[in-house]
Amino acid sequence: DLDGRELDMPTEFDHFGPEASINYNGCTKKQKENRELLGKIMEKHGFRRIESEWWHFDDVDYLDYPLLDIDFTELNEITMKKYL
Repeated sequence: DLDGRELDMPTEFDHFGPEASINYNGCTKKQKENRELLGKIMEKHGFRRIESEWWHFDDVDYLDYPLLDIDFTELNEITMKKYL
């Protein structure tokens, strides 16, 4: 929220059960509102929702970017050179 407090969501982050679905109705009204608020904000900024996971979004233009198969240490080195 605006005060930096975590919002109450239907599940914890990275939960893979049916409760994580964006269509799951067994949660509280407030949890549904928070889930939908997150979804609307992310969609507004160019992401699409993943139906099975309220917390998972994809960039709508992900196919425009190459798939990189590099080690994370190499990625860190590339990033550091670019921004330092």
